[in-house]
Amino acid sequence: MTNLSWRAFGRRTFVGGAAGAVAISLTACVGQGSTSTATTTDAASAAALPSADVTTTIKLWTYQTLPNAKSWDAAITRFNARFPNVKVDTTNIPYAEMTSKLVGSGISKGIPDGVSYNPADSAKLMEAGIIQEITPFWNSFADKGQFPDSVVWKMGDKVLSVQGYLNTTAIWYNKTILDKAGVTSVPTTIEEFSAALAKVKAAGYGGFLLAATPDGSGEFDFLPWFYGYGQNYGAFDKATTQTVFENFGRWIDAGYIPKDVTNNNEDDNNNLFASGKYAFVQNGNWNLEKARGAKYSFEWGVADFPAGPAGAHGIGGGEGFSIGAGTKYPALVYNLFEEMLLTREAQLSILKETGSLPTRRDAGADTSIQSNADLATYAKVVSELGARPNSPKISDYLNTFGRIVNSFVGGTIKADQAADQVVQQLNAP
Repeated sequence: MTNLSWRAFGRRTFVGGAAGAVAISLTACVGQGSTSTATTTDAASAAALPSADVTTTIKLWTYQTLPNAKSWDAAITRFNARFPNVKVDTTNIPYAEMTSKLVGSGISKGIPDGVSYNPADSAKLMEAGIIQEITPFWNSFADKGQFPDSVVWKMGDKVLSVQGYLNTTAIWYNKTILDKAGVTSVPTTIEEFSAALAKVKAAGYGGFLLAATPDGSGEFDFLPWFYGYGQNYGAFDKATTQTVFENFGRWIDAGYIPKDVTNNNEDDNNNLFASGKYAFVQNGNWNLEKARGAKYSFEWGVADFPAGPAGAHGIGGGEGFSIGAGTKYPALVYNLFEEMLLTREAQLSILKETGSLPTRRDAGADTSIQSNADLATYAKVVSELGARPNSPKISDYLNTFGRIVNSFVGGTIKADQAADQVVQQLNAP
């Protein structure tokens, strides 16, 4: 992946969820994983917390440099008010090394008690015996109904990881350019979007920027457009997939999308959009604070994805948490993560501190979000998220999809070839 925090990008990680809103097979979970005692929590006792005077150390791994350090520390303080003899020891692991070090920890018998990481790897790590299911804790969590299925990672019926916040993309538009081009309203369908791009091009402006790098950035930006046509891993239809590529091909050939976006991630495109030369950019919520503070020379706003036949569905990113397979007190570790990530108050604190979006519905409905037009749009995108199906193969599929997109945008392969590669390489369960 690229370095944008799935791209190791701390708060900008590219990940998906367990089930989504897209029409074709987004709720499918693939595989059941290991059933060894090392990875299966005893449901009868696991949800019970130890006594308040328990003395232990909880070892946590994260690849973040803790951009939400204040929220993290505040959560530990609240946790220690209830468990004063529990020390929380946090270790930062480079993103690119996290999965290999977790696997290695199983060999060295040094598996951490908990990990905040890319949950696309959760099924793979469950199979390897590194993490354990958190099903009994999640099932007993009173507020689990506040969370969309798209942020709950499963394998079969086993809950492996949950995201307490996420990051996603939406469509930013330059209203000044749209007004000059005679586009009277922000497009809400793909057909309207295409017509707007034609007017923008005729008026002499750049059209649309989105990431097309051969990795997670390219996948993260392009996959929502396939969701709009009901496509997803394990269920790509050749004819429909080709239609989506052909749509992009027409936009590229007409000059609406520059071919050099094959080198750009979201932050690169954010900087280009700031120049005032482009009408649209697919951009992340993490760039909002910087953009509003920059006071662009043009009027701009944030809109949902243009809808396709299956609607409008973004994709979620951000870290998930899991519990290590061999921890002595799994319920205690879960309780710490609950304090850090799952309460309404914690999620609103993370939003304020880092700009990452709450995953709880009641937090998304908070006045601090709904009174802000930009954040309210992102909250709508969150409510409509599609999701990649859970499979040990997903973390590999992401880069494969990005490479296919990159080759197509760069002109190395045509739409039918791109569709063939997607169907052949990304439809296995």
